[in-house]
Amino acid sequence: MPSQPGHNGWRKKTGGYEFWRKTLNSAKYVVAPMVDQSELAWRMLSRRYGAQLCYTPMLHASVFNRDQHYRNEALQSCPEDRPLPYKLDVREQAGCQLLTVHGRTKEQKGPKTGLANWKYIKAIRDNVKIPVFSNGNIQYLSDVTRCMQETGVDGVMIAEGNLHNPALFHGIDPPIWKMAEEYLELVDLYPCPLSFVRGHLFKLFHHGLVIHSDIRCMVGTGKSLDSLKLAVLKMKERCLNDMEKFRTCPEMFESKLPHPYWICQPYVRPSPEEAEENQKKREATKRPLDLLNIPADMIGMSKNKIKKKIKNPHKCFDGSKKTQYEKCESCQNPRGKKCAFGLCKKCCKNKTKTETLDCVGHGIYLKSKIEIQEQCDTKRKELDLLEHRLTSGSTYNAGHQEVKGHQEVKGQGHIPDHCDNFAGKNTEKEAMTECCEKEITEVT
Repeated sequence: MPSQPGHNGWRKKTGGYEFWRKTLNSAKYVVAPMVDQSELAWRMLSRRYGAQLCYTPMLHASVFNRDQHYRNEALQSCPEDRPLPYKLDVREQAGCQLLTVHGRTKEQKGPKTGLANWKYIKAIRDNVKIPVFSNGNIQYLSDVTRCMQETGVDGVMIAEGNLHNPALFHGIDPPIWKMAEEYLELVDLYPCPLSFVRGHLFKLFHHGLVIHSDIRCMVGTGKSLDSLKLAVLKMKERCLNDMEKFRTCPEMFESKLPHPYWICQPYVRPSPEEAEENQKKREATKRPLDLLNIPADMIGMSKNKIKKKIKNPHKCFDGSKKTQYEKCESCQNPRGKKCAFGLCKKCCKNKTKTETLDCVGHGIYLKSKIEIQEQCDTKRKELDLLEHRLTSGSTYNAGHQEVKGHQEVKGQGHIPDHCDNFAGKNTEKEAMTECCEKEITEVT
């Protein structure tokens, strides 16, 4: 951070507003630090669509301290990025240069999250002399503007809204597959763990995966980046086909969503009351553990062990009975229990690499990777032709956020009982048809 020489050799911290203006360039569109979700590739995608300031992911302090690989992965950056490392400053008197206020109490988490209260944020803004960012209740760019007007904050930080629509700060709602394709291109440039990519696809495709459950399985079980790329192409294919049907028969796609499912749009959590009711329904469907009629060999076991034994009757809890491992067929190391070739992992790697094979037991998929790449190339060519046919002759509009019937989330208001319904029955077929004609064109 920029600082100035002080007495006794100490360097004085830059003041809050000076730091915000000179170092952060008066950033007001901010992407929050998120666990396993604000990695470099996602930050670069967010910056491409209007984010002016991004944070590194939230870090696990003890792992960060002991693991060099974790540190390198967490702090990955590039000249175009320059993120702020995530940290916690509590008080202005302790040297805090910038403060973000979430507007929720400590009890508001999980199913009880509810709405952030912008009155709390405004109260803090009015009583500190450093820049303040607001966080909470941001679903569209219009919410950003209204929040800054009502609270007087210097910027707005978003998290969940950004995960469902990384182009939120540009005020557009692009096709979900377009954002996924651009993100995967950035992952090729700035690699990250596969679990991060999987998490982003689940968020981007949230509404689409409700309809296309087979693609949900592809995303959830994909073992490589190429397998996730194939899932994105499958989703793109389904979306383009449905968009073609939408032109002639929009009533097939009537829903409570403000846009068709193939358009990036916010996800609204159920209200605390609805979440509690949903939990009760889930609990009612669970089969209770019958402790009165358990087999004789399970008597005396804990509930946890009984559950494990019922799930796996061959499971042994006797630590004295050690498993005897067979030897690898190529060396004297223990072989993998599930290896397809009866080898240890090292020998299996050599064999699969030499002969281009798969080994499910060791999680090696060299043959499948080549096949998936070929499928991706073929599918991509087919979809390019379909997309060109759908978009030829139409005027591009990268989506919009002013949807007829859209119910904005007020900082001090309440989401109606049907909180998962932004537009409800006010979203007319005529408006949707007109919207689709514009949104159907590929984002340039």
